[in-house]
Amino acid sequence: MLKTEENMRSDKRLRLALIMIVDGVLIAHKQVPRPTLQYVQMVDNVEAFLNFPWGRESYLKTITCMKPPLDEDEPVQTLVKLLQQTTYRLQGFPLALQLVAFQAIPLLATKIPSPHYSTTLLELQVPHLPLHKSVNINDFLLVEVDPQLSVTALIPLAPNTTVWGDEPEDERALYMEELIAQNHEFNIHDWPCGDSSKQEPIVQPAVPTIHRKHTVPKKTVP
Repeated sequence: MLKTEENMRSDKRLRLALIMIVDGVLIAHKQVPRPTLQYVQMVDNVEAFLNFPWGRESYLKTITCMKPPLDEDEPVQTLVKLLQQTTYRLQGFPLALQLVAFQAIPLLATKIPSPHYSTTLLELQVPHLPLHKSVNINDFLLVEVDPQLSVTALIPLAPNTTVWGDEPEDERALYMEELIAQNHEFNIHDWPCGDSSKQEPIVQPAVPTIHRKHTVPKKTVP
């Protein structure tokens, strides 16, 4: 509709674009975006729509997919099986969490393959993004056991940090924040349990590839 109706009113075009950004990117929950009635009603007031905490809404949508399901008899085992699949369906905007991880873990960022294209969004001539290779499970496993691994806390832990009115205090989260504030050095033994079915990878330094020119001997004239 945004592409075909050239005479559409600008205010209607803006509202449709906002709905698509929310339902198709920030709060994505289906392969083909379908407008959510709640968000459609909210867009009547554009100013209130823009001031809504979409970041929190998106985070809650994403983090719910990473927690054990509540309607299962063995929720933890169900989550373990889901995480062992080759693909996993995430909702919300998990890209934001990936960017935080790449910034907090510099060693992980070095595993990102160099893109074949350096075109920015403003320079694209086609209606889709070029495909780029990403990090895989082996990259994560190698980073976890690398002795050079370091993780930097990015979230400020000031005493007067703004919190949501309906957010209950979690003693476990407060304990973790206290350790981070004390610059505690975490190690792998601080995180028991988890999935240990895979053998721990052995980190070996990468061998630089030496490119040699392919030369063909010249034919000699008899």
